[in-house]
Amino acid sequence: MLLGLITAAGFALRLHQYGQSMMGDEMSTLWIVREHGLSGVVSQVSGDAEITPPFSFLLSWLATKLGSDPNLIRLPALIAGTATIPLVYALGKRTVGQTAGLLGAVLIALSPFMTYFSGNGRGYALMILLLAGSTLAMLRASDSKRPVGWWILYAALSCLAMYTHYTALFILLAQYLWLLWALPETRVRATLANLGAAVFFLAWLPSLFTDLDSPTQSILEAIQGDGLDSKRFALEQWAFGHPLIDPAAFPGSKVMAAIAAGILLAGVATLISWLKSRGTGKSGEEPRNEESPGPDGLVPHGLALVVVIALAAPVFEALLALAGTDLLGARNMTASWYGFALAVPALLLAPGGAATVVSLVLVFGGYGAAAVKLLGESTRTIDAKAAARLIVGQRRPGDVVIDRTAVKTTPVPLSPLDAYLEGGGADFQPGLPQGDPPFLPFVSEVTPPSEEMREAYDQALGHRAFVLVLEDGSPDSALELPPWAKVVSSEEIPAYIPTRLYKIEFEPVAMTRVVPAN
Repeated sequence: MLLGLITAAGFALRLHQYGQSMMGDEMSTLWIVREHGLSGVVSQVSGDAEITPPFSFLLSWLATKLGSDPNLIRLPALIAGTATIPLVYALGKRTVGQTAGLLGAVLIALSPFMTYFSGNGRGYALMILLLAGSTLAMLRASDSKRPVGWWILYAALSCLAMYTHYTALFILLAQYLWLLWALPETRVRATLANLGAAVFFLAWLPSLFTDLDSPTQSILEAIQGDGLDSKRFALEQWAFGHPLIDPAAFPGSKVMAAIAAGILLAGVATLISWLKSRGTGKSGEEPRNEESPGPDGLVPHGLALVVVIALAAPVFEALLALAGTDLLGARNMTASWYGFALAVPALLLAPGGAATVVSLVLVFGGYGAAAVKLLGESTRTIDAKAAARLIVGQRRPGDVVIDRTAVKTTPVPLSPLDAYLEGGGADFQPGLPQGDPPFLPFVSEVTPPSEEMREAYDQALGHRAFVLVLEDGSPDSALELPPWAKVVSSEEIPAYIPTRLYKIEFEPVAMTRVVPAN
């Protein structure tokens, strides 16, 4: 019953995220699944339009057959993100104990990072579900009297995880190495299972090599940033916050400090306890690794497994950065989150007594505060739904819609406003690359924004223009109004990335100056 309540609370948080406006890479998912059939989805994902494998796109394409709501591309993530909560409990029960497993389920339910990706139209939540399932199947196969089915399931889930996101490889490799060390009697069967998964992934290798050579890679490296400050920023987003928001703004420095203090307190108390046990000659056992075992007991070195998973993505990403491919960012560490969700409670429970109580209050109080804050409008990245409603409520035949947010909110010729605006979307999106993928300014054709704004205003003569802009610069430079135009109203649309909608009318006298004589 308690696990059911935890899962229901996690689902409610994810449902709230699911209902918000899409932006960013989600627009790529929507563009691919909306504009193409099943074979076209695979073709686009294997080409220059994406550098991600196809499995989550296929599920999103299937979900869009349930209706016309563009947010349906998020349905696989919503289901996967919710199902991961009880799955983490089941995995924790086998590795670090029932109590730690239950607290791990709470942590992954409350995590703003996991909540965001569980309501996001990309493959991160699905990857986590598949990876956690592969880990659990691996453990069941290692102690089952009839292991063949579990090894097959382990291989299948591992293969599907790779077909969802390439960073799954970090976890699959880490848990395989752990298995070779901790359960040597399973080495042959585990190796055969991994070889089987690799064979089924061979069909995607040509597309993998294309993705590795994509010009988008250099764009992603630039977005991640270099230097220690950018890496600290990414780790704070990953461990405490939101993948798109400055951690100092969300969940905030005080919340991060509380969570970090709780983890540090438990670590120091555990170290002191271990040193005391060494001084008295007692063996330094892991007291919490054996508590409340399930009916099948705990696997040997279960704590080591969850720690290895928690560190796998950050460590491998750091090694890649040292080798010259710097993609060490919050998103690319997502695969390790379910290990982090179990390693943290195991550490908090380890010292026992007052240290554990205080640590639990600090850590779970911090994540709880972050979860509540996530429900506010200050964490909405952009509210294209609200903008679309305002336009639909005022738009008349012949009016022109200009979306000046598109160039900063979408990587494809489809903007968040397009997704929710009835009647075909915005008429003009100045600065947005067009043509064939990849949709990059230095590769695709781009009409100069000023030229496109003039064309938009010329088309709007005799009617009105609605211009949606980001509230991060000067309105004059964003609107680029001609002398014969005037702003008759504007309305702010609040969010973490606020926008403003301007309604513009044109002076009838001036129209004769710009309409050609013929």
